[in-house]
Amino acid sequence: MNIISHVNPIGDSVRLERMAEALKSLQRREFVGHLQGIVSNAAMLEAVASRSSIHANGFTKLVLERHSGIALRLHIWESGEPDTELLPAENVHDHVWPFASRVLIGGLYEERFDFSRTGPLMDHYEYVRGRATLPPGNLVLNGQARLDMAADLSHSAGNVYEVDNTVLHRAHNIGDAGWAATLVMTGKPRVTPASVYAPVGVNVREDLREAQLSTESVSGLLEMVIEALK
Repeated sequence: MNIISHVNPIGDSVRLERMAEALKSLQRREFVGHLQGIVSNAAMLEAVASRSSIHANGFTKLVLERHSGIALRLHIWESGEPDTELLPAENVHDHVWPFASRVLIGGLYEERFDFSRTGPLMDHYEYVRGRATLPPGNLVLNGQARLDMAADLSHSAGNVYEVDNTVLHRAHNIGDAGWAATLVMTGKPRVTPASVYAPVGVNVREDLREAQLSTESVSGLLEMVIEALK
């Protein structure tokens, strides 16, 4: 099954609302069958593992499909609030591509930000990566800016939400909801790099040097999601 084909792109453009609609229309039983097909197929499992990794912003990223510049990703968020004494809070960031996300399990808390004359001063980094599929990328300091929170949103299981590539935000799973899983479809990337912001003098989260996942880890995570969705 090719879930991305449901988007029906027009030429080189894929509208954000089409990605959201494709996620909304996906039936739970159909998606569970898709995941079961991956788990039972060694070649497919290896392909997913080869392009999946632990993400710096607090979740595990499984890339299920990638076609024509569009990707379908399963994000699995660990339970509990982030321990900011051990690890910096998630970076405020934008993305090089627009994306639509459907919450499958649990819930997410999202904060969105705008530039401000009076907000806290933040260090601005550009997230620079080579042509490799997997991290690590490099954070290159490039000036400062002031940001204020513009919206705080909660996304519960079943919700589909959209994020354009100009939106600055950060997110984490809702602690009392346990672990969470989201299905994310990303559009085609822009040329300019993503931006990352952190309070002046505060360390930012960076990609792990050894972030790639084994086929055993991917299989275990997929089976966990399958069981929760049955």
